[in-house]
Amino acid sequence: MDFFVKYHCAGDASDPLAKFEFDECKAAIQLEREMDKSASWASLFKGRGNLKRMRIIIAIAFFSQWSGNGLVSYYLVSSKPLCSFKGRR
Repeated sequence: MDFFVKYHCAGDASDPLAKFEFDECKAAIQLEREMDKSASWASLFKGRGNLKRMRIIIAIAFFSQWSGNGLVSYYLVSSKPLCSFKGRR
């Protein structure tokens, strides 16, 4: 509570914003604890919808790594001899 009073309410302990934000953080922590009990990594691969989502996520990750500069720098070493590039003189 002291954190919110100091940084969000300019030291005014009677400001209702501090209590509101503190209660909001407590509720978020409680919700995360409840969700932690029911969620697992295996749920990412259960069901057709989640499998489709995982395929899309993996495809986006793959193509974002293999586009632009990443692709050029990957093949740069093998393409230098083709361009008659021998390095420093």
